[in-house]
Amino acid sequence: MSAPPDSDEAQRLFAVLPERVQTIIRTRHANQAASLSEDDSLAVLWACIKLGQSRAELVQGKTAVMVIDNTGAGKSTFMNYLLNCTLEMKLLEKEKTVRVRGLR
Repeated sequence: MSAPPDSDEAQRLFAVLPERVQTIIRTRHANQAASLSEDDSLAVLWACIKLGQSRAELVQGKTAVMVIDNTGAGKSTFMNYLLNCTLEMKLLEKEKTVRVRGLR
């Protein structure tokens, strides 16, 4: 069974979770129709809270921004725009490319 995270940073964070929580997440990822027991849900929630607290300590005394929304809502696009990335949208029906420059 492989770990669900798909980025290097996510894999690094996943690796610091307790082994029990990693197993719960792997099992749930392999069978998304399965539901977690109350104990498993609490174990994952507690591990995420602890991980969040440790990550928050890294930015203590600094300005930090958290962007939270549903999957596909545009969080990455929004952050790329803020970080001055050039965004492209290809309109297939008109064979046209629209480029938008970020903020900086």
